[in-house]
Amino acid sequence: MVSGTNLSDIFLNVIQGRIGSGNSLPKYPWAQIRILIISNKDEFDDERHMLLMKTLPQLQQYFLAQGLYILFIDINLNWHFDFAQNPYHVLRLMKEIQDCYRTSSGLFLLTFVGNKYGNLVLPHELSTTDFNHIKNLASDSGKDVKLLEKWYILDDKVSPSIYKLKNPDNEYNHILCRSASTYDLSVKDNREWQDSYTSLIEIFTQILQETSTKEKTNMKTKQEILSLQDIPLLS
Repeated sequence: MVSGTNLSDIFLNVIQGRIGSGNSLPKYPWAQIRILIISNKDEFDDERHMLLMKTLPQLQQYFLAQGLYILFIDINLNWHFDFAQNPYHVLRLMKEIQDCYRTSSGLFLLTFVGNKYGNLVLPHELSTTDFNHIKNLASDSGKDVKLLEKWYILDDKVSPSIYKLKNPDNEYNHILCRSASTYDLSVKDNREWQDSYTSLIEIFTQILQETSTKEKTNMKTKQEILSLQDIPLLS
């Protein structure tokens, strides 16, 4: 019996009928190409429309004859709000990228890069040290720290304890609704979250800008600066 684990051994096991007793079958390649389309929300509307309405049908028609199915996944399709304003949506996007990488037989990612950088992404988790630094610096700068305390909740069930951003999808009843009957409520919830998001981003960015000018002060401030610079604010 062939006992090796390389690809040739696996195929030899199949040819000789040895597919049991722990012998694995070769993985069947996915007969699809999944392409994730990423762009800033406010850019490339025309390009994305042409890609989906004109290019995709032609590609599908051609590659179906080759035994391949082409699938486009546009993160902004039928979505009226910027996914970057909710870090939990960004985490789901990262998972979607991994899924496309894992399942696509070829190209899996298409990005449009324009004149804008998009929105900053709030950190969905903060260490207790980082949260306290941010809170203290925000208070010293005259910022209202109640917003930080409202949205970042201590999770002491993990070790070490962390502060986690509450998921806006769970805090607003209609933020994800798309039906005509709840459209106005959805717009209202999204605007309220966008206001909170903007205020939180202002706190983070102002603190980082202010502390970056104090690098030649005492060691405590330097340590706080290094800690804050490690927080994953993505653009």
